[in-house]
Amino acid sequence: MKRALLTALIAGLAAQLAFASGPAKVFRMELVETKSGEEPTEVKLRVPLSLVRAMAPKLQEALNDADFEAKGINFREVWQEVRDAGPNHYVEVKHEDGTFNVSTTETHLLIEADEENEGKVNIKVPLALGDLLFNLEQPIDVEEALDALSNMEGQDLIVITGDHINMRAWIESAE
Repeated sequence: MKRALLTALIAGLAAQLAFASGPAKVFRMELVETKSGEEPTEVKLRVPLSLVRAMAPKLQEALNDADFEAKGINFREVWQEVRDAGPNHYVEVKHEDGTFNVSTTETHLLIEADEENEGKVNIKVPLALGDLLFNLEQPIDVEEALDALSNMEGQDLIVITGDHINMRAWIESAE
């Protein structure tokens, strides 16, 4: 009886602490890919950020081993230049098989491709996500990144639309 009462008390306290710290956050991703003549492939991902936190040491180890200055490129510096430039058209390629464009708006990085054989694909990423990634400590601290991602609740992290693919990723409160 004492054990059951103690277990119930601890569970109740844990629930109150969880509630007091706010609703749990979840990384969501939905993808639909279609190929000519085939049934669409649908993927729905719903991963609590707490689960990612539980894997933080291994993720941190992998990030520490990653070379973010590959080929002598300072990505933080490049990102700062992109932000300082404001809205811009960076790449425009037109050829006989299609077009490819990379640009920024006040709020987003846009990548657009239209290939004769592959169809259209548009990618939209908020500049705030780049700010998050490139303003963190280097190497990136997984815990800090998860806190920052948690604060992006309600914003799309990436949206991909196209003739053969539709994908959206975002953070939301767990229900």
